[in-house]
Amino acid sequence: NNLYLAADSEHGSSLDETELESARYIFQETARPGEAQPSSTMQFLALRTSLGAVGVLGIDPGVDGQLLASQTQRNLLQGFANLAALAIERARLAEQAEQAQVLKNTERLQSALLSSISHELRTPLVSITGALSTLAEIIPENIRSPQEKAARQELIDTAYEEAQRMNLLVGNLLDMSRLESGALRLSLEPCDVQDLFGITLERFGERNPQRVVRTSLDDDLPL
Repeated sequence: NNLYLAADSEHGSSLDETELESARYIFQETARPGEAQPSSTMQFLALRTSLGAVGVLGIDPGVDGQLLASQTQRNLLQGFANLAALAIERARLAEQAEQAQVLKNTERLQSALLSSISHELRTPLVSITGALSTLAEIIPENIRSPQEKAARQELIDTAYEEAQRMNLLVGNLLDMSRLESGALRLSLEPCDVQDLFGITLERFGERNPQRVVRTSLDDDLPL
């Protein structure tokens, strides 16, 4: 909550320290029991809405101080202050709504871009995995040494596993884009957590056969 001050050309381009202190006092409502409001020749009114203070209106009553002498004048000034506060708040809300719309459009564009990239990545991955599967089945005649065959097979298996892992990551990206766009909705229902652990360990073991995972699950776990 910043206090923005403006003055007309007749009064000058700035306020003195006493007037600034009085304006801040009105804007921030920092009054404490027994504390007096800073004195000032200008009259300040807080511009308030249901969301709080949006500014301060300062009036110079003139040399004779007769500008705000009557209750009618003060009521009229308060009406102007209320209208000004509503106008400022409406402009602020319109700006926030515009920013929210820009953010929404940006998120929609990012989701579409993510989905497009994921589809484009999946197409060559299918060709790569298919070619690697064929290479694994066909052994060239010029490779006769068991060591060469083993080394070749290891390279093919490694490339195939990495391609499969890349395919899984791309699938996760597609699922994320569908979830964010609302095209994919989750169906929540109770399930057996042991099945979940079993599937997870099986997938992990395929990619990390050298790792040992120990689990401890009760036999009577609820769904």
